[in-house]
Amino acid sequence: MNDAESTQGPVQVVLEVADQQSLRDVLQSITALDQQIQTKSISQASLAGQEVTVELDILTEKQRETLELAIKKGYYEKPRAADLTTLADELEISKSAVSQRLRTAERKIITNALARYL
Repeated sequence: MNDAESTQGPVQVVLEVADQQSLRDVLQSITALDQQIQTKSISQASLAGQEVTVELDILTEKQRETLELAIKKGYYEKPRAADLTTLADELEISKSAVSQRLRTAERKIITNALARYL
């Protein structure tokens, strides 16, 4: 760096990286340049406008069946058109089994869809 460049003041850079390891790699590369750096903030990007892929193959047949029935019967509508009892009666299982299947399916789908952002 010559004298003219050093009097221009600090350069501010905003980085957008895919994951924590990529961030570590970029910061390590910058540090290797033997330049003084200062990290002002690190934040996680918003999901707004991002494409999210949902893999339904991660669900068991029973989880998928229960989730499809819940959607078909209006369980996720507001107000609900069906409750756990309705779903349980149709599937001929207990309310707690329906609840467990839905929670597990929801968790799997959400975790899988957002895995690259977590």
